[in-house]
Amino acid sequence: MNRKNIILAIVVIFIVAAIFYLESMKAPPQDSIISEQNKDGYVLAPELTGITGYLNANEGFQLKDLRGKVVLVDFWTYTCINCIRTLPHLVEWHRKYQDKGFVIIGVHTPEFEFEKKKENVEMAMEKYGIQY
Repeated sequence: MNRKNIILAIVVIFIVAAIFYLESMKAPPQDSIISEQNKDGYVLAPELTGITGYLNANEGFQLKDLRGKVVLVDFWTYTCINCIRTLPHLVEWHRKYQDKGFVIIGVHTPEFEFEKKKENVEMAMEKYGIQY
């Protein structure tokens, strides 16, 4: 075998190995995830897991406690400009519709270490008027 064929064989082996590795990292198809359905056959939202702290909510509350209500789950962080721009709308919706069965769950999802500090999140919630 000449040198070009050996290099080509190594490249092909590397590509095949990379494909197998990436395929093994894929998430399972949605139909293989066990999900609960209501009596009408609609798939219910899975419970939120991995929560490390609660603000404006009872420790360990579950989504199933909110069945029958309209629930909006907002994944946000207080330094994200897109999140900051949506907050006035969410705060207003919460104020306007909370007595009509509308619930907003804000899930703060920090990217940076300083965003993980509870007191920083509390200050941001006060600054933006978040009561949900």
